[in-house]
Amino acid sequence: MFERIWDAVARGEGALTAAVVLAGVLLSFLLRPLIAPLNRTRLRTPALMLMAAGIGWLVLEVWAPAATTSKIFQVLPLLLMLLAFGRLASVALFDWALSRRLRTDAPRIVRDIAEGVLVIVSIMIALRVAGVEAVPLVATSTVITAILGLSLQDTLGNLFAGLALQAQRPFEIGEWIQLDPAGLQVGRVVEMNWRATKLCTADNQELNVPNGQLARTPILNLTRPGASYRRAIDVLLPYEYPPRRCVEVIERALIGIPNLLMEPAPNVFTSAFLDQGVRYRILVYVRLFEHRDGADIAIRERLWYALRRANIPIARGAGIPIGAPPGTTERDLETRAKAIRHVDFLRDLPDSAMTTLATDAYNELYAPGEVVVRQGEPGEELYLCLSGELVVMLQVETGETHEIARITEGGLFGEFAQVTGETRVATVQAVRVCELVVIGRAAFSSVLQSNPEFAELISLRLAERRATLDAAEQSASERPRTSVDEHKGRFLQRLREFLSL
Repeated sequence: MFERIWDAVARGEGALTAAVVLAGVLLSFLLRPLIAPLNRTRLRTPALMLMAAGIGWLVLEVWAPAATTSKIFQVLPLLLMLLAFGRLASVALFDWALSRRLRTDAPRIVRDIAEGVLVIVSIMIALRVAGVEAVPLVATSTVITAILGLSLQDTLGNLFAGLALQAQRPFEIGEWIQLDPAGLQVGRVVEMNWRATKLCTADNQELNVPNGQLARTPILNLTRPGASYRRAIDVLLPYEYPPRRCVEVIERALIGIPNLLMEPAPNVFTSAFLDQGVRYRILVYVRLFEHRDGADIAIRERLWYALRRANIPIARGAGIPIGAPPGTTERDLETRAKAIRHVDFLRDLPDSAMTTLATDAYNELYAPGEVVVRQGEPGEELYLCLSGELVVMLQVETGETHEIARITEGGLFGEFAQVTGETRVATVQAVRVCELVVIGRAAFSSVLQSNPEFAELISLRLAERRATLDAAEQSASERPRTSVDEHKGRFLQRLREFLSL
């Protein structure tokens, strides 16, 4: 039966030929919903080939009798049909059976070779139908064989090198590789075909490496064995500051940096004693190789802010004096006093108390993303926002974290922990670069001991703020609310005990 259908199609007989063409077109439509949307355009070419083959056979049947038509025109529709069914077979095998059913993708080079073999077989079949024996012609032509061997030497070398790379699989599509010891040729693998492997560099430029050259090059896979990637960053600090303190400041600055892994934990240690200062090395792991540059920038930025808050300068070089940290100016005192007067429960303090708080307070800068205070941790400082924006986040009993407020210029936080000794009730994180005024517990205690009549007012304001936080937390946990009066009595008692009033 198959031979009868094949003979009919080869001769271009009407009914069976039309049935085969329609079957191919129907197959292309049936495959369309079975393959990924991005690969559906591959069905367009075989459908057009089948329709062209059908039109060609119709033209030959109606307007050009077979006896007066050249063999080439008779074989052309057959060749189009064979090429179309070859492409449909490729789509069915690679895009449906492997990709959708088995959840695996064949390398591009394997697909190209398979389709190339189908094209060659189709041409040879068409030539045989036309009466030309292609196999003896190629095999007996020594000249053609020599010419093809010499001209395709590099091409065949790249082809077999590509097959060897696919068999060994030193990298996959999407992985980052390095091809030279200096690290100048680094890119993400985006395609591998029969001739070359295409890389996309970190500068978003395309790098094509012939497979033959790639097979002879040591390949450093930057994505294996795991997706994480280690980075080493050095910072030079003066000898005047104890190493243990410097390490603690650096380690705290690394917490919360995006795409920086805390497991494996960052490692900070002294790596060398130089003329300019002590070199500290920071070893961290980033989530993916492509995050390395962003992580380096974020780490250096966080270090600048953290070291500035700790009054630890970065070493400038041999023979260059470090210099003392800038002192408090009259303008700083005025700015702090103005910020303190904007606090509702502090605005009625006498001028002497304002001056005491402003003198003992200090300013701190925080980078975007830095956590100023963390929920559950102890703390003694009250923070006033001079500029920037911060977000207040509360973690409820279910483990979920909710944003409950935003703090901008003139806002404050940290008052509960400072005046009652409680742990932080919420986490506060900088959204933009923030400058904060920090008032320590000692200065606040001194002011209240000199002005004990303000204790009740402060307790009322704290109770109102605590009730607002409770409302946000209880909306998720459904716990009974505590009234403002109950909070006030509790805060006043704790305030008196804590400050010995």
